[in-house]
Amino acid sequence: MGFNLSKDKIFNKIRSASSTVQGAARTPDFSSPIYCLDQPEDPGVTFAEHFTRAGGTFIYCESTVHFHNAFVKFVKQKKNYTAYSAETLISDMAGDFGIKCQNKIEKLSDNNLFISSCESLLADSGSIIVSSNQQQIQSPSYYHANVHIIIAFVDQVLLSRGDGIRHLGEKYQKNSPSLISIITGSKSSSNAEQRPKEVVLFLIDETGN
Repeated sequence: MGFNLSKDKIFNKIRSASSTVQGAARTPDFSSPIYCLDQPEDPGVTFAEHFTRAGGTFIYCESTVHFHNAFVKFVKQKKNYTAYSAETLISDMAGDFGIKCQNKIEKLSDNNLFISSCESLLADSGSIIVSSNQQQIQSPSYYHANVHIIIAFVDQVLLSRGDGIRHLGEKYQKNSPSLISIITGSKSSSNAEQRPKEVVLFLIDETGN
């Protein structure tokens, strides 16, 4: 699984946010790739700068309620897209938000929208590590949907790729993932057919709840 017990609890809070009053959350400004982060020394800011430079769309969410509003608004803008997720927590959350989310990509198309968690975010490169141990995702095709939405938390930001690999070793020990992918925005691959046209990261600050 991509989430530990604490992340499960946070996702349950996100799911419960769909039944709360939403008026207090700010409407996200999708014309701005980075917003709400105001401490340049923060590794999260360094990550965001590198990630957006590589063509990624970065959306900072100061609370689970803010994430709910921003996520629903973004997905509903993709009116003709089919949403997929191989992770039960995410597909259940999307369902609670009123978004139909299938658990298997039948075929690659220009209208696929894949939603996943991640293992870690790497500040020095703006890269994102994902693995097959996130609900046993075995095919890299999942990560090459036309639009890939990734949901992460601020405590997943690490400094470098070495830190990310060490984190995987410590987390899974003898149950190492069979597939590890490193994503760095929509401009990160030289092969246009092997990268999503749009990579969107929702970074949730659970301390803001």
